[in-house]
Amino acid sequence: MPHTPVVTVIVPNYNHAAFVGQALESVWAQTWKHLDVLVVDDGSTDASLQTLQAWTNRGVRLVQQHNAGASAARNRGIEMAQGEYIAFLDADDLWPRHDMLEAAVRLLEEYPDLGWTFGDAQPFRAEGPQTTFIDAPYLLSGGYYTQPGDAAQRRSVTPQDLCNNDRFFIPTGTLVIRRKCFREVGAFDVGLKMFEDTDMWLRLLKYPVAFFPSVLLHRRVHDTNISHRRWAYLDDLQTLFERHQLEAQGVSFDFHAARAHCGTGRDAWQRKAYPVASAAFARALRHRWSWKTFVWYVRAKAAQQLHSRVSS
Repeated sequence: MPHTPVVTVIVPNYNHAAFVGQALESVWAQTWKHLDVLVVDDGSTDASLQTLQAWTNRGVRLVQQHNAGASAARNRGIEMAQGEYIAFLDADDLWPRHDMLEAAVRLLEEYPDLGWTFGDAQPFRAEGPQTTFIDAPYLLSGGYYTQPGDAAQRRSVTPQDLCNNDRFFIPTGTLVIRRKCFREVGAFDVGLKMFEDTDMWLRLLKYPVAFFPSVLLHRRVHDTNISHRRWAYLDDLQTLFERHQLEAQGVSFDFHAARAHCGTGRDAWQRKAYPVASAAFARALRHRWSWKTFVWYVRAKAAQQLHSRVSS
């Protein structure tokens, strides 16, 4: 009797009762039916558990834990996984390509040296029944590939590929990974509040990888997304650089630190915290000169001085 591998799909959920059903429907629509679907509820306080109870009748395994973050939820899922392969899908995202898992499994079965596969993602926003794609696919716009297609390509991925461009990252929900890889590289670092995904992918670079030049994930953008606040975690960025010796591999800390401070500055500008904004833009300029940042600094400084005169 031929061997039929199982894919464990790990779905971390925190207060996504409005979305998790759609995420699971996109899992159920996969043409690869040998699935072990595991939802790790990370201490939700909304109606998630009521929504998920109906899915347990369809074979979904549900485990609950106190709120500990996405990394802890993924780690719990990896520990409980029953499949030979693991895929991740956040509870607010969708898998648009129905043969995604089947294509990845067949490739990994054909080439035992491959450790994992990944593809592209596209952000969208949904307002009721209306779905709007708000940007181009991440890796296509970042220049990682130019011609979309269904067939996978073996690729060499370097730390520079992952880290040197603000659009260059591997979307977590597009990966299919051999479970044994996690036994060798370890779990997600729960001490990192940001960049924990990049930290994991840098560890996984030791394995050969294949890339699907197509959109495998629709990434939902909404008000509670955490990734838009990446600039708030400069300490985690420093940890990432030191742990993986990224400077020695051609990745610029000043480039990323400048972006982080610019993010802080723009956030402060929106809150009309002009002294904070001008100080943040000044720190960005000390890391990396940019006319655009300089203009932001001048605007923030002028607004700070004007606000100070009006207040006095």
